Amino acid sequence: MASTIQTILDALEHVRCSPSQFFITLVTNPLYSNHPAVGQLLSRTEDILYALQNHPEGLRALDNWAEKTATKVYTRELVAITKQSSLHFSAKNATPEVLEHFRIESMAENMQATAPRLWRLVLCLLAADEELEHRRDARWRKKEGMESAVSKGGKGGGEDWDEEAEYWERDGESIVEGEEASERHCSARERRYALLRVRAVTVLNIFAKSTNQKCGGLAVIVGFFAHTCNTPAKVIETLAHAGISISTSAINDAVSSLSVKARLKLEELAQTLLGGVAYDNFDVAFHVSVPTIENGDSMLYHLTSGTMLRLEHGATVEGLKYSEYLWKQSRFYP
Repeated sequence: MASTIQTILDALEHVRCSPSQFFITLVTNPLYSNHPAVGQLLSRTEDILYALQNHPEGLRALDNWAEKTATKVYTRELVAITKQSSLHFSAKNATPEVLEHFRIESMAENMQATAPRLWRLVLCLLAADEELEHRRDARWRKKEGMESAVSKGGKGGGEDWDEEAEYWERDGESIVEGEEASERHCSARERRYALLRVRAVTVLNIFAKSTNQKCGGLAVIVGFFAHTCNTPAKVIETLAHAGISISTSAINDAVSSLSVKARLKLEELAQTLLGGVAYDNFDVAFHVSVPTIENGDSMLYHLTSGTMLRLEHGATVEGLKYSEYLWKQSRFYP
């Protein structure tokens, strides 16, 4: 084989053609696109790349090429994600229907279908330490008696213990006692994978929002959730700077917009004559910075809220005529 290679090298030198020039011309020239030699080279592409990678001088150049190529692929797929209409809704344009039908899993499926390579990369980076993953699995098997001998380590001891493992260790205690050990192990792995999918959606949403400000899907949901939980404004602003949430001003604008849309919905429901008014009495205590003798350190207000609910279970306007007749017979009828 060595003599054959030397003969080929001598022939290339005789015609003043370098090996690299010969290879590049053979692969890129359309005249040789159907040549058997080109087909054989393309079928061994991975072997050629591995050979270059194992060469001391070729490793750095191949790594640089792989980085540039991968960057183009991942950025192209990220741009494709930013063009998804499901991510293009702002806080001001948010509707109750959009918030109600929002699902993390649906967003994960769309991202996985639109950017499969980028999706797999993010999942790999979220669980990059394969050895640690194996130790977590071994620890779970040891707890359930699936293996008689595994490496030592556990809660409160062992260098390989981490918060992630502790979370799943604690979460596994809530599994039904009747399940088999293998079923419990599979269930724990499924929950770990589901959590990784949520984190992948979060990471890709941060990327998408940083690339295109119109991609505020998850950030709007997180912002509304933080608002309903009375999260301090400083915390919300911190999340907004990280790209996880929208700002407090955007949340306030969205709440005002949703209030207007909700009022219009109630007006439409009232016009159908198929809505019932419900009231609720509640107390609100407003704490004051300077207590007084009359009011103490808080002021208690008794308030009443009201809303309109759609009459379900097949209620019709015709059927409500009997209700109207009974109401007119009541002594409370004005």
